[in-house]
Amino acid sequence: AMSTAGSLSEILTALLNAASAEAPRAALFVVNGNLLQGWRFSGFTGPSPASVKISLDQCPQFAEAVRTGEPAVANGDATAAPAFAALAFHAEALAFPIVLGGETVAMLYADSGDDAGRDVPATWRETLQILSRHASACLGHLTAVRTAQALTRGVGMASSEDDDGARRYARLLVSEIKLYNEPAVHIGRQNRDLLQRLRPEIERARRLYEERIPSAVHARGSVFRQELVQTLADGDPALLGDEAVAR
Repeated sequence: AMSTAGSLSEILTALLNAASAEAPRAALFVVNGNLLQGWRFSGFTGPSPASVKISLDQCPQFAEAVRTGEPAVANGDATAAPAFAALAFHAEALAFPIVLGGETVAMLYADSGDDAGRDVPATWRETLQILSRHASACLGHLTAVRTAQALTRGVGMASSEDDDGARRYARLLVSEIKLYNEPAVHIGRQNRDLLQRLRPEIERARRLYEERIPSAVHARGSVFRQELVQTLADGDPALLGDEAVAR
């Protein structure tokens, strides 16, 4: 399912579905600065994923996993396991980084819960590590393919096809902002301060876009602005303030 997924969110959803078949409880977080922000959970009761934030300062095991890209192990000890899991002392928990371009962008968390009424496979730890590494590979492959498509479509072709390549690359970059900052996007739309909340991410995406798309492409600037409005601001340019008409 991950190998055939057509988007970044589909890959991560397939990963969580597969993980939930191996472990009683699983959760996906996206890395947002010094925080792990809840994205989607399976098997948990209690707070919604969007309300769960784990500070890496307070969870050294996970901070090391984000830094190194290697799995982390926690247990029921309150100093090791994340608070949201309310993990029993005897239970085991693991975290598996999802790496894209050498940087940890997401984290798969899974634990054995209370083991009540569920036969947990003996190889669940190894299986989750394989799944996480495959998710990282699929994210990298999809990003590389879409970038290559965007860059090569315009070579020696008509202006309309140049524009189409630019649009594809802009959509990829803006979709990544939305995926990895989903709670901030939701709150920014509600409070109508989307640009203020996501300005660093938007500027980073703009730099990548302008580095890859030649200035000779006729719709170079307007395409990126259109994707910001349609994908990030849900069609409302007012949510982005001057960004919707700038540049």
